[in-house]
Amino acid sequence: MRARRLACGICWAFALLLGQAAADELERSVEYERLTLFQMIARADMVVHVRVKDGEERLALVDVVTPLKGDSPAPQLRIDFRDLNLSPKGQGMVVFRDGEEYVLFLVKLQFRKPTEKKANILALFHGRRGRMLLPPEGSEVTLGAVRSLVPLVQSGPEAQIDGLRALLSSDNPLLLEAALEELTRLRVAVPEDLPVLLRMLGDRSPRIRSRALPLIAALFAASRNTVPERTPDERAALALVLERARVDDDVEVRTESVRTLGTWPVREEVVGDLKTIARQDPSQTVRYEAERILFRMGT
Repeated sequence: MRARRLACGICWAFALLLGQAAADELERSVEYERLTLFQMIARADMVVHVRVKDGEERLALVDVVTPLKGDSPAPQLRIDFRDLNLSPKGQGMVVFRDGEEYVLFLVKLQFRKPTEKKANILALFHGRRGRMLLPPEGSEVTLGAVRSLVPLVQSGPEAQIDGLRALLSSDNPLLLEAALEELTRLRVAVPEDLPVLLRMLGDRSPRIRSRALPLIAALFAASRNTVPERTPDERAALALVLERARVDDDVEVRTESVRTLGTWPVREEVVGDLKTIARQDPSQTVRYEAERILFRMGT
């Protein structure tokens, strides 16, 4: 009888350990999940511009400069972040240095016994990704992007899409990047977007160039079954995508360009270029992507 109880106790303890390990793994996987800036703002309970007053304590003390989304419970907040450093999994330690300024994406903590003293204790949403360090100069780019996105996340689905599409003409690179990522995630590109997307292929930022390409690819793929003939805009787009695939100095841009070529409705028109890229591109990543698409085409 004692042996049976002991065995049951061991099994119960083991189950608890497995449950805790699963919970820890889930927490880590949530932190590693890639969210767009739009999603970060939408899901966080609060978004604030802060200045670190004391980062040495167990709870970092920050002064609220400006609430960007939600109402701050106090002029000063305490940020519970130390648990992120218990299992960094190869990531850098989370440190708050006095005087640094951040945009923080925060979630409220559920205390077993909530008190007024604990009302200003919050945690970073999405782990390490829940903070954006502001540079000493040029912080308005980040702050302006967040301020522009906050009203959009609080609007209805149709208004969100219209607002994101309107942001494609923004000169704020972070805002433009956020709009491209979210429109790609929502899969809502329309043919009327093509001219502005083509202009982005000449942008100085490789991040903008690479993020415009999936939207162009979606338009190529959609036209396969809806338009019997290729339009002049589509022909112009194909020429620019081919140029990026051949000569862009950024590997990610060339890789995305090759993927976009793989969605062109008339496969025979891109097979030769893909074969050349598969043989000659200096990057193994780009060559592999070209080979993968050719294999998928049966070539």
